[in-house]
Amino acid sequence: MRNTDQKLAAYALECVKNVEGREGKYASYVKSFSMMIHNSGLRAAMAFAAQKSKKSSTASSPSGDAPAWGNLFKDVANFWKTESEILKNKFTLIHFIGPVWQKKVINVLIEMDNAEYRQAQREALKLLAWLKNLLPEDA
Repeated sequence: MRNTDQKLAAYALECVKNVEGREGKYASYVKSFSMMIHNSGLRAAMAFAAQKSKKSSTASSPSGDAPAWGNLFKDVANFWKTESEILKNKFTLIHFIGPVWQKKVINVLIEMDNAEYRQAQREALKLLAWLKNLLPEDA
């Protein structure tokens, strides 16, 4: 039986393995995302990441931004869906395919009571801390 911290560490390691070789932008966003959560709240930060993941490559949004934001959003939301003992039932029914799944995640965050929201925020911040520690320093 693994505790939540062990689950977070193992899950973060899998996330890092999934972006191996293309950590640059992902690592940069991981490093800034926890501060974004502290400053604006989890709901706003996740909405920002969802919006950024939809942007196509333009002069103001260099290539690679959207996939990196999308990976970060999915990594955080997928932890709640698969590993969180408290929040799993809230996210289990969301299928991470198609164009509307991110909106469904945001809606779940909006509809949560305060205790669940604080739990989701704590887990997101702990996951981000693990990701920061496991990503290569030069990324």
